Amino acid sequence: MAFVCGCGPAPAAPSFPAGAARAAPAYPLDIRARTPTVLPRLLRMRSSKDFRRTTRRGLRVSRSTLILHAVRAPDDVASTRDAAGRSGPRIGFVVSGALGNAVTRNRVKRRLRHLAAAHVADAPVGIDSFALDIVVRALPGAATDPAGVPTDFGSAWHEAVSRLTARGPGQDGGAR
Repeated sequence: MAFVCGCGPAPAAPSFPAGAARAAPAYPLDIRARTPTVLPRLLRMRSSKDFRRTTRRGLRVSRSTLILHAVRAPDDVASTRDAAGRSGPRIGFVVSGALGNAVTRNRVKRRLRHLAAAHVADAPVGIDSFALDIVVRALPGAATDPAGVPTDFGSAWHEAVSRLTARGPGQDGGAR
C-alpha cells in the first residue's frame, strides 16, 4: 500500500542493532560455596514486633558507626525457623534520616546487608537450640566514615554473639 503524502506509517525496522547472541556468564555449580554477598530474604527481619522486642529486650553493643542489638529468638520462632529451613539469625536494619538523603541511606543499608551476609556463618546455629534476632542501627558516622563500618560491625557482631552464648537459656538481655 503506497501513500501519496509523507504522513503515512514508516516501514517497520528493528529498534536495536543486529549482533551476536549473548550468552549468560558461567557460574560454578555451587554458588553457596563462595562467600555470600547478599543476605537471603529468609534471614531478614521484617516485623515491627520483632524489631521492638529485639531493641527493647536484647543486649546492646555500641560502636562509633553503629549500634547492634541482639536477643535470643523465642522458642516458637526458633522452631518455625527450623521447619522452614532457615539457617542463621534473622537480621534487621534501622537507617534513619539523620544519615542523609535516600541515596546515602540506601548505600549504608546495602553495605550493612553485605557485612551481615558475610558474618552469618559465624552465628551459632543449633547451640542450646536457640536462634538469634539481630537489629543493626546505623549512626551518622556510618555515612561519613564508611571505611570504619566493617571493623565496627565485625567487633560488635562477635561481642554480641559471644555474650549471648555465654548466658544461660533464660537470660535474654539486660546489661547494656
